[in-house]
Order: sequence, then C-alpha cells, then structure tokens
Amino acid sequence: MNVTCDPKKDALNIRNHHISLNEAKRLEWDTFVAGEDARFAYGEMRMVGFGYIVLTLYCLVYVEIDDENWRAISLRTATKREINDYAKA
Repeated sequence: MNVTCDPKKDALNIRNHHISLNEAKRLEWDTFVAGEDARFAYGEMRMVGFGYIVLTLYCLVYVEIDDENWRAISLRTATKREINDYAKA
C-alpha cells in the first residue's frame, strides 16, 4: 500500500499524537479493518481503520485515492474502547 500525506498535516499529527503519518506504511495490513467515516460532510469519502504496528493497535483516518494509493489524514493509538470493539469484530 502506498500511503502519502501532506507535510503540514504530518507535522500537526506528530505534535498532537506523537507519531508521523508516514508510520501508516508500517501497518500490518492483514490485521487492518476499516469503514467509512460518515460522521460529518467532509467533501470527500473519508475512511477510518484500525490495524497493528508491531504490538500496538492504531487508528488511521485516510482517503482512498485508488486501490493502491491512500492519503493519510490522522494516525493515533487506538483508545481502550476502540481496542475492545476491534477485539469483538
């Protein structure tokens, strides 16, 4: 999977979540589950997914450019609730 990001968003993500958006390239794709983020009218179809990087579950918000290219918007560690929901899925 080719994951790209805006450098300004990456700097903001590092400041807010202490991880670079570029780390999304390290997600273990066989553990990744995603769905549409329809909470707001973003003007584009945003997806939210969960997957592991090593032993930590992460939440990735992204836009699918095409089947092989995604633009990362946010990457952070999953909350306890999200971890529990992921385990039940």
